[in-house]
Amino acid sequence: MKQSEKKSFNKRKVGIYTLITFFISAVLFFIVPLILNKAFEIPASFDALVARWGAGDALSFYGAVLTFIGTVVLGYVAYWQSHSAYELNKRLEVLEKTSLVVNNAAVISIDGIEFDYRDARYFDFNQMPAQILEASKGSEAFLPSYCVVVTLQVKVLSGFVSLVEIKEANIMFSDTINEIGQYTISVPLWFKNIRSGYSTVAIKDSDKIAFTLTLITKDKEVYDNIKAIQQNGRYGILEIQLNVVTFTSVMSQYKCRVYLSPENGEEDIGKLTLSTKNPPLTFWRESALLQKKDIKILEIEE
Repeated sequence: MKQSEKKSFNKRKVGIYTLITFFISAVLFFIVPLILNKAFEIPASFDALVARWGAGDALSFYGAVLTFIGTVVLGYVAYWQSHSAYELNKRLEVLEKTSLVVNNAAVISIDGIEFDYRDARYFDFNQMPAQILEASKGSEAFLPSYCVVVTLQVKVLSGFVSLVEIKEANIMFSDTINEIGQYTISVPLWFKNIRSGYSTVAIKDSDKIAFTLTLITKDKEVYDNIKAIQQNGRYGILEIQLNVVTFTSVMSQYKCRVYLSPENGEEDIGKLTLSTKNPPLTFWRESALLQKKDIKILEIEE
């Protein structure tokens, strides 16, 4: 249907509805009262039909009925308008939140990484407001003895990131050489965050931030496997799932995959760095607007 035809059809509909409304109003307000008034002028054929009240009483009753019907109709119209306004406000609120999330969500990419191997027996983890992830492998009877502090340098492509939470991480590394002279990938080492909450980030530049995650384990084999990635000719893959929050409380979930390779330079032999052959990958999952009460920031316990 063309636009001009559609407009003509709508005009006809309005005209028809106007005529129907006019006809109903004429019947209710003119014809029915006239009929009631004339009916009392006609003598009753039977005694049972003789009215005990006058035409004025009948018209008053009819007026009360019309008033009741008008009140019900007006009440329904008021309810419908209120419900429509409520639905409209809900849609506007959703659009406003969506616009806020879209315009303030953080877009990030991994720009650098550093590893630091330490003895966890000298750490007081309650005094570290950082993200601490523990390996799933290991005996629960002993305190963590080994830890690897990973510092991630992140480039912020959009948004202003103020908080970060690491949900989990896993590391895979090249294990043994197969028959064609290539390293095979080991079974992943899984790490889970031992406490929930966000940590603040370090602002390095207008578009760069840095934060740390501490991988702890009770098992020396796990620790040695991570350090073994530094051996020349081997490589590793680090995957982390993290949430970043902007200063407008917009949270974005990401999964980052970092390919690691040892440096072979004379100054830092065996130092892990980003692979030059395989750049880091960042996978966006979702973004949402958080309430202030839902944002728990980790602090140093006294």
